[in-house]
Amino acid sequence: MKTLLVLIALATRLALHRRPGGGGTPTVPGGRRPSQQHGTVDASAGVSSAQNTTGEFAQRGRPAESGGGTNGDGGDGTGRPEGEGEDSGTGSSRPEWLDNLQEGNEFNRRREPYYEDQGGANEVHVEPRTEHNQYRRVDSYVPGEEIVSRKYTQLSEIQEGTAVGYLREFVNHYNSGTVIADTPTNRRDLGDEQIGQPMSGDLILEVPVQRGDPPVPRAILEEAERLNITIRDENGRIYELPE
Repeated sequence: MKTLLVLIALATRLALHRRPGGGGTPTVPGGRRPSQQHGTVDASAGVSSAQNTTGEFAQRGRPAESGGGTNGDGGDGTGRPEGEGEDSGTGSSRPEWLDNLQEGNEFNRRREPYYEDQGGANEVHVEPRTEHNQYRRVDSYVPGEEIVSRKYTQLSEIQEGTAVGYLREFVNHYNSGTVIADTPTNRRDLGDEQIGQPMSGDLILEVPVQRGDPPVPRAILEEAERLNITIRDENGRIYELPE
């Protein structure tokens, strides 16, 4: 019986010891109480929560895996807005000005042999040098016959002032009397006898076939006539004021 009472007493003390928040909770050395489930932060639970949160943010910021999908900024996983820097598949990604430049160069190459066959030369350097110490070049020159400036453009589609500027530039820089510069290519293409001589011949503004309605606006034709410039296309058609 005595032994039974001792066991009951021990069980009671153990129950009091394990009860959360009980007044009989012992202290550890230094007067601190051990961590409880409530009233204090459980360290292991905090670490687990932090890891879960970190993983969630990492997943949100991770570029999309192969197979599609977008990240938070509406992009495609490359760090740029969707479609930026890529060919949309609806046409060439080359800029229009580059296409125009290439077409203009092809126009030049197509027309140059014609003037060579006439005894002329292309890309003829002329005096004086520019402020950058370079020679200007007239597109084609047939000595004593034609001085040719080429413009790959539809004159009805550009500003009138731009077209008039082409005509005036032609007269200012490549008119009859402009001196042929002494350069290796000029000597090769024109011969030594032409070096230092003034150019002479009709001024021809050569253009592709004009498709406007009218093909060339009247104001441009009037300015060309005033400056004594003939506007002619690659097929030989001359654009002039009506009689």
